[in-house]
Amino acid sequence: MEDLQEDRRIGPAEAARVCDILCMHGYPMYCSWAAGPTDAALLGFLAAVTRQLGGRDVLFAEFGAATRSDDRQADRLWGDRLLDEKVAGEYIERAFATVHAAGTVGGLVWCFADYAERIWSEPPLDDAPHERHFGVWRPDGEPKPAASALGRWSGRERAAPPASAWSGDLDPARFYDAPLQTLERLYGAGLGDRLARSVL
Repeated sequence: MEDLQEDRRIGPAEAARVCDILCMHGYPMYCSWAAGPTDAALLGFLAAVTRQLGGRDVLFAEFGAATRSDDRQADRLWGDRLLDEKVAGEYIERAFATVHAAGTVGGLVWCFADYAERIWSEPPLDDAPHERHFGVWRPDGEPKPAASALGRWSGRERAAPPASAWSGDLDPARFYDAPLQTLERLYGAGLGDRLARSVL
């Protein structure tokens, strides 16, 4: 997501010179212009922008949600962005629907399991306590509600990428003149909702 928000001199167009498929990561909890930590429409929007700028298919290579647990440090620092497991599962379901409707070649959820408490004091978990709780499974191997979404979305046939809704609003040659402002403008105009048509 940062490679769209900032000009790091390696955006989708540069990656497309050597990659057949472009990857995108997206987390509403880290995005100041998203509608909140469960804004699944953001993912379809990011996929569409990446495809438009790079001219290649997109794999949504990382998305997920950090959940609440008995971790007081994570709750103190990130409490407003940590989700109950049920809410996180509902978000993952909508996120899969969004990346599917956006015509991506697939989506990968971060990550397999929450980290065991015995390693919370090790980097990077010591400074980023919310990262301890992105798992689809708990540290003891029990699935969280998000795990069922994996089964429901596994093996689905790919949807065709929708036509670009902003052909006149997004000039790839000028995008990085003001990338964050362009993203905020397009998303704020409701483009994200139109791109995130659910297929459920």
